[in-house]
Amino acid sequence: MRLQNFWISVLNLLGLSAAAPTPPKCTRSWSNWISKSRGCENMKEIVSEKYLERTLSEKLNKCGYAWSIKLLSTFVRGLPDRLILCKGGYVCFAEIKTTGKKPTAIQKFIHERLNKLGFTVFIVDTKESMNEVLEHVKNKSL
Repeated sequence: MRLQNFWISVLNLLGLSAAAPTPPKCTRSWSNWISKSRGCENMKEIVSEKYLERTLSEKLNKCGYAWSIKLLSTFVRGLPDRLILCKGGYVCFAEIKTTGKKPTAIQKFIHERLNKLGFTVFIVDTKESMNEVLEHVKNKSL
């Protein structure tokens, strides 16, 4: 009970308790309760870079018409995370980010350079953007 009172006083200091009811006892969803009390029900689900990269790579490699290769370079900074080779000779790149994160300045520079050479660079930071890449690759491979 003392811990709950502590968090209630913290929320009072943040100005979040006036419009919101007291949270239920012993929950792990304080961040959810805070976002709801602020009126942020439409927030995007935060998806980790690791999950997005693993899922995208597995789906592309299993589909049979594309191959996803992790790009690792000690000489060129800012390369996209994945090189995607498609049936029929189409090549594109994917930069994977945790939801809400943006590419760094060097990554943006490299992406622009690749775009000028005619390559497509996708920024994947949500499940929806991952599905868009999968759909794009499928259409280009057929």
